[in-house]
Amino acid sequence: MEKLGIIIADSSLEVITEEMIISAKLSSKNDKYRGLVLDKIAHSSIYKELPSLNKEKRGRPDIIHRSLLAILDSPTFQQTEVIVKVHTLQNSVIDISSETRLSRSERSFTGLIKQLFEKGRVPPDGKELLKLRKKSLKELICSDFKKSDKKILFTKSGQFIRGMDLSSLLHSAHFPLIIFGGFSHGSIVSDLSVLDINYHSLFQGPLSTSGAISLALTSLFFGTQ
Repeated sequence: MEKLGIIIADSSLEVITEEMIISAKLSSKNDKYRGLVLDKIAHSSIYKELPSLNKEKRGRPDIIHRSLLAILDSPTFQQTEVIVKVHTLQNSVIDISSETRLSRSERSFTGLIKQLFEKGRVPPDGKELLKLRKKSLKELICSDFKKSDKKILFTKSGQFIRGMDLSSLLHSAHFPLIIFGGFSHGSIVSDLSVLDINYHSLFQGPLSTSGAISLALTSLFFGTQ
């Protein structure tokens, strides 16, 4: 394995828009919410008025924060070239620089994401650590990971694979790509038709996104020892 690609797909990460504020029938005093990262608990009055379609996949920035920490803290990230992308349910893509380090504070993380959606990059000047662009999940895979020779999407309905078998499978490829859903309930809703993707599960039971990432990267690391 020369390098590894990771996508957190259909992620629960977006900012509050003017349309959301109007739909929630909030007064002009609540204009302070515009541009904040949507949180289903902190912004419950806005969240409850969202359309029902895929509503359960929205308003969970904590999932993405914990998942990115699981990646950036892993020995695999420190020892291997890892290309990390966050794809959101609204088809925004966040490019994560290998030099990015995130605060443990979720409040600091959401502040960083707010700035990213405002400016399109973080920091606004100097060396770019985070970059925002528009792309569907299929477009992202076909462009940024077109040279990937093994693509795996982890889902609870996939074929169970043991850690040692996963490690062998990934290490046998030159540029494997692993995809995780960045939400709390349901399955990937983005169109992935005609793509050559293997569907696997890592655990025969409930597993959070950050838990699945940690398990996959730990299996990959110990497969080299």
